[in-house]
Amino acid sequence: MNSSRNCNEAACGGLGQTRQRRGVAIVWLLACIPVAIVALQLVLEIGWLHRTRSELQVAVDSAVLAGARVWGSSSPDAGGDSALIRTAAKLAAQETLSAHRLSGTAALLGVASNDGPAQVNNNLACPGTILLGDYVSGVFSAGAVPPIADRRACRCSVTVTVSSPFGFGSRTVSATSTASWDSVAVRAKLVTVSSSSCL
Repeated sequence: MNSSRNCNEAACGGLGQTRQRRGVAIVWLLACIPVAIVALQLVLEIGWLHRTRSELQVAVDSAVLAGARVWGSSSPDAGGDSALIRTAAKLAAQETLSAHRLSGTAALLGVASNDGPAQVNNNLACPGTILLGDYVSGVFSAGAVPPIADRRACRCSVTVTVSSPFGFGSRTVSATSTASWDSVAVRAKLVTVSSSSCL
């Protein structure tokens, strides 16, 4: 018997185990591919959601800065704190908000300005999407008329439902921001609000 051509049972048994291990590895690989694809989709979904929230926050921040700038910078000669100036401030906030896109879609086009010229600070409804009000020491009050330009503030709260591009359904994202006028720096600035009221 030629030892190079024939193998004994102990030596050939090892070859069968190697083939069996390869088969198990292929089965595991095929089973793990769908899991890896779902995990990748989930990571992409979380990244997309974070980006969408960031885009919405930037849009809301820009809107309140525009509204506070128009309302706060109006001179007494131009009507100072008239209903016309407050309407212009709300429209500036609305137009700035509508100009932004969320995940490549114009999701913010339908946001209303909440303008009611006959109401206090032109706030048609409170709570509302875009509010004008008095800001002092971290407190925003939509129902109080600011006694000086430095206390004029614009607040915006937006909640939007967007569809996931990765097949995970729709998601709701929201953002809120407030800006007040700073007459010393002659600019609007974002401020932190500890409490907010409609009174």
